[in-house]
Amino acid sequence: MFVIMAAAMKAEIKDALAKWMLVTLADYANDEAICWPSIETLAKVTGMGTGTVSRKLALLIELGHIERIHQPFTSTRYRLLLPQSGASIAPEWGSNLSRTYITPKRASKMQVPNDWQPSAKVVADINAARLTNGQEAIDHEYETNQFRDYHQSKGNSFKDFNLAYRSWCRRIKGMSARQGTSKARASRQPHRGYDQSDRFSEYLDSIG
Repeated sequence: MFVIMAAAMKAEIKDALAKWMLVTLADYANDEAICWPSIETLAKVTGMGTGTVSRKLALLIELGHIERIHQPFTSTRYRLLLPQSGASIAPEWGSNLSRTYITPKRASKMQVPNDWQPSAKVVADINAARLTNGQEAIDHEYETNQFRDYHQSKGNSFKDFNLAYRSWCRRIKGMSARQGTSKARASRQPHRGYDQSDRFSEYLDSIG
């Protein structure tokens, strides 16, 4: 545990809140460098809001300091990784604790977790690309919820959630386009307030 905590404290992370999150995860980690505190627990311990917790976890995953372990019917688990190397912090049994480390398995496809949020870099890249192309901004909070709900309902799995979210956002033409589609659908609906009696009244007026 002390090896894991020491590695977390030495990690080169410019974002202070993200580093504090990594140290907190290290405090919860077992001998295999795996922990499973809830978002609410992490928010209470770190003093951050739940939204901030989700974003900092996503940043740590993007930077390669942790990885999310998906297991059905269990809480989200995280494995801590050594900074810059991608090797697990957890030492092999019977080995020199300061030298030998377990190499994590190759990332496999996972379903989108309930607490997943796109990384700050992905959000910034998407916004910049849309601005360059003269497109309207995206409500990322709304689209993230739509992205999670859709793929969870379909049972879709991905190796890279951020990459999948980029593809999702490329299909969005703009907020006004969505609103325009809704208005167009509404305009095609029959106007129930104008019925046969109204038309007959107009006819009587015309011949009167």
